[in-house]
Amino acid sequence: MSGRRGWIVPALLLIAPAPALANVITDWDEKAVALVQPGTVFPPPTALRTTAMLHLAMHVAANPDTSQEAAAASAAGAVLMKLVPNAAPDIQTAVTSYLEKLPDSEAKSAGVKLGQEVAAGILEMRANDGASAADAYRPKTRPGVYIPTAITIGWAISRVTPFAMTSPVQFRPKPPPSLKSEEWARDYDEIKELGEKNSTKRTARQTEDARFWISVNPGMSHQLVRQIVVAKNMDTVDSAHFMALAAVAEADAGHCAF
Repeated sequence: MSGRRGWIVPALLLIAPAPALANVITDWDEKAVALVQPGTVFPPPTALRTTAMLHLAMHVAANPDTSQEAAAASAAGAVLMKLVPNAAPDIQTAVTSYLEKLPDSEAKSAGVKLGQEVAAGILEMRANDGASAADAYRPKTRPGVYIPTAITIGWAISRVTPFAMTSPVQFRPKPPPSLKSEEWARDYDEIKELGEKNSTKRTARQTEDARFWISVNPGMSHQLVRQIVVAKNMDTVDSAHFMALAAVAEADAGHCAF
């Protein structure tokens, strides 16, 4: 096994045991994050979309009338196999391994079927949301003015149909203050004083917070959400609902930022 697939099996099957009270929702969130952010600080722009779709599918599939574990795992696996196709064989292995641990029953069979149907519905719903659009960004300039030829990252994400917002620019902030304003000068001085490497005005807590938020991505943020699920001892349905809300909010925030 070579290339990217070399890390897929360890990520899916040899992943560290989840903490006590974890459930199918947190288990598959952890597996998904390991796929969309494989040991990198900054995941691909599509990572937030993938995790949002994954959690929407698990949320809808976690139906009390079937095996919630079978339904959620089946839904998660089906979404990941479609969105991370080069890892599909190993994702299928992980799904099979997960389902084999559940006792055979009508509820399990119904859950697997439901999960697959829900995943198909979510994938169809987002099939034409703009995520696969070609990068059409072109720098605007005029003769004699140089524009760096840096690679654009995530341009297409800025055009993706949001999950909950009405538009990617719904919460766009106001323009920055004028360079000649007192507000700009005050903000500049504050950033310089607090942001200096060896600042004497920055508190230890501010330093800790800044270091923590350097890595804003599923690999970091989803750990927090999983810990809340565990700390609150949420059942499968509540876990699915809570994590779906968090993943959708994060995805839309990412689209807005891009």
